[in-house]
Amino acid sequence: MVITMSEITTTIRLSAGLRTIAGAKAVTVGINSKAAVRDLLHGLRTVNPSLAKHILTPDGGLVDGMMMLVRGQHIDFQQGLDTLIGPGDDVMIIPPLSGG
Repeated sequence: MVITMSEITTTIRLSAGLRTIAGAKAVTVGINSKAAVRDLLHGLRTVNPSLAKHILTPDGGLVDGMMMLVRGQHIDFQQGLDTLIGPGDDVMIIPPLSGG
């Protein structure tokens, strides 16, 4: 018996300057229904490479200061890059903020 995992689409909402880079307020990425944040970020490299190069390190992690929220919680307070993404989960990326 072969079991196939269905694909879902997840929309990543973008904040601040990331919207300018992406040319949109959000980016939609197709992922496996049993995917984790790292899989979503890998898919982002394919869908929008110019955005990905601003938010991801060469090894696929988030650049320093970049925040990613899943279901309203920072992934550092969940399972980090292994945080599972489900259908309809709210995902947002927020760049480092500066100012004074």
